[in-house]
Amino acid sequence: MKIIQSEWLKIKMSYPSYLILGFSLIEIITILPYLIFVKSSKALEAAIFFPMLAIAVIISLVAILICEQEEQANHFQILISEREGAKLWAAKIIILDLMLLLPTIGVWSLLYLVFKQDSYLTVGLIYWLLSAFLNHFHLLLAFLLGNSGNLIVAFIECLLIIFATNKVFLEMHWLPIALPINMILEPVDGYLVNLSIFISWIVLLFLAQIYLLKYSKIKILK
Repeated sequence: MKIIQSEWLKIKMSYPSYLILGFSLIEIITILPYLIFVKSSKALEAAIFFPMLAIAVIISLVAILICEQEEQANHFQILISEREGAKLWAAKIIILDLMLLLPTIGVWSLLYLVFKQDSYLTVGLIYWLLSAFLNHFHLLLAFLLGNSGNLIVAFIECLLIIFATNKVFLEMHWLPIALPINMILEPVDGYLVNLSIFISWIVLLFLAQIYLLKYSKIKILK
């Protein structure tokens, strides 16, 4: 618990937290009036999926900023060399996951209170799981590809999300970025299977980072 509190103090007044908070506010001031004045299934799909395109880039930037912060403070050497390094990084991942509750479950819970649509809570949960996956994935990419690679992958993810919204990847369980989209588009068929596979991906990416820090000699790429 002390480790989480320590990492929270480093993150809460930093650019990553401002980026997440700012994106949450933008979602509220755009999605809420949009759904009030434009009432159609197409409008709802746009309100759901356009923010998912943005969150891929936002989380990529958050991962880059987090790594820049660690590099400037020389904490990467601590993370790699010290026995507690894996715990410190795990705490950082968990804190970012919790912060991502705000633009996902937080925003869609507000929309639920306004429109009284139970499905909005499900959308918020799936949106948060997607954000957690992207958070774990892009922080892992910080070790493997560096900043430019992180951004390139984020834009590729945007393209895959667009394809997924057109139901191109409905039966492709091996493509994790498509699974949350499929769960929204097909809420009955294969929902639990997709959910189980997607959560497994999230956990796997988390464990991969801990393994790299704890057992591997890695070089952080810029």
